[in-house]
Amino acid sequence: MNLQRSRNPSPVDNLSEEVALTVIKETDAGIVVRGSRVLATLGPISDEIAIYHAGNHRLGAEARRQSFAFSIPCDTPGLTFLCRESFDLGRSHFNHPLGSRFEEMDATVFFNNVLVPWERVFLLGDVDLCNNIGAATQSMAHSGHQVLTRCVVKAEFILGLADLMVETLGSGSIPHVQEQVAELITQRDMLRACLRAAEADAAPNQWGVMSPATAPLQAGRTLFGRTVYPRMVEIIQLLGTSSLMALPAEADFETPLAPAVHQYLATDTTNARERARLFHLAWDVSCSAFAGRQVLYERMFGGNPVRNAMTLFHTYDKEPFRQRVHEFLRSADCKGYK
Repeated sequence: MNLQRSRNPSPVDNLSEEVALTVIKETDAGIVVRGSRVLATLGPISDEIAIYHAGNHRLGAEARRQSFAFSIPCDTPGLTFLCRESFDLGRSHFNHPLGSRFEEMDATVFFNNVLVPWERVFLLGDVDLCNNIGAATQSMAHSGHQVLTRCVVKAEFILGLADLMVETLGSGSIPHVQEQVAELITQRDMLRACLRAAEADAAPNQWGVMSPATAPLQAGRTLFGRTVYPRMVEIIQLLGTSSLMALPAEADFETPLAPAVHQYLATDTTNARERARLFHLAWDVSCSAFAGRQVLYERMFGGNPVRNAMTLFHTYDKEPFRQRVHEFLRSADCKGYK
């Protein structure tokens, strides 16, 4: 997406050529672009970067110079990356099982008079095409299917983690613990149902490419980011309570304190070291800097949720449901009811 100097409540971006990625010149060799884009996850360690217009951000009618799509190598002259601070890189896999191994570096990309060869330019100057290409080609449906598949797997991972935490602490007989794990089960099954509905209702598009149904994909993705995933993380916190803080580090098991750690932190179902290993994972899912980034990422992965809701309100075909209500009212009236 383009950076913006100011936001507005409309579905259209408020772009400034001072910061938004803009075509400043066309030459025989290609186009020259200047500006910035966000968010280039994994960009600094990728071979190439693909620049295209995000379907959840609309361009205004005058944004011809910001309407394009292209792909270039990440070592192209004039292309630089501003990275955020890294999380737990190079640290113990025991203490930071996720942050030390699965960090996804996020970056802002700066383009300083970058030349994009013509053979690398896929689209140029067509605002309507930029705004509608994702929906028109069903590329958003196919990428949405991949995203929702990831959401299902993530939900299953957290469900498995929660169940192991309950087993380790011996808290499975407590009613509110059962209720919280049951909530995770329900959330997982709901996401899986959305994914299967998208597959079951798949149909060939106008070019004969089998494409998943978009409505259940959109529903599953929206629920996961706005409510389901933040609630899953909260449940891990509620299930873990003090065990998420009273955590020995890997090095503690090699110190004179180790006998006391083994004695006092073991449970009826596991030893102290395995308990610590499990709850370090729970910490990395629910409380660490890596965990906080994951929650923010899921909340905003689909774009501005308010804009998405506005788009859904204006584009969703609600007429069949309105007609059912009208038919009910007419049938009631025919029977003499007021």
